[in-house]
Amino acid sequence: MNKKAFTLVHILIIFGFIIISVLVSIFVIKNYSLSKKISKTINQHESIYRFIVAYQFMCKTSSANVLTFKTCAGNNSECKKGRIVTPGVTKISCSSKSVSAENVADYFVMHFNENGYVNYYNKKNAKIDENLKFCCLVKNSNPKKGQTYIYGDNKNNIIKITTNVGSKLSKDVYLTNTVDWPGKDFK
Repeated sequence: MNKKAFTLVHILIIFGFIIISVLVSIFVIKNYSLSKKISKTINQHESIYRFIVAYQFMCKTSSANVLTFKTCAGNNSECKKGRIVTPGVTKISCSSKSVSAENVADYFVMHFNENGYVNYYNKKNAKIDENLKFCCLVKNSNPKKGQTYIYGDNKNNIIKITTNVGSKLSKDVYLTNTVDWPGKDFK
């Protein structure tokens, strides 16, 4: 009888160890996955900011420079709304009136969405709001997790870039950068 009790205790200990191992593994995997999303979203925000600064520098150094944007090559919702007439590549001279902060913000958003920038918090195959599928939108508010809002303010001549990178505690954490954008006064 002692042998059976001893065997049952061993089985219960092994079963408990397996359950604890599974729970710890699930926690570690979930935590790693979330850390990866946060890291990728931060890197994407920095990439967007650097790209916009580079374009601003191009126009500051010479009004003869031309900004090139990838627009409407895919099935982007901005393109469906008819905002861009010619799909493919859009080129804007730094001396053009179209290079105002407000106008160029639209082009930046389309360019990033068309070039594979994504919302890393977007669950594939999930039925979600159409806007959450895109990395970037033109808005002057706080974005949802994984998204970047780019807003051009002609009054203050800035482009504001705000990204919600999230946190391990499922809270919203925002990264915000602004870029001076003199608009048509680049000359």
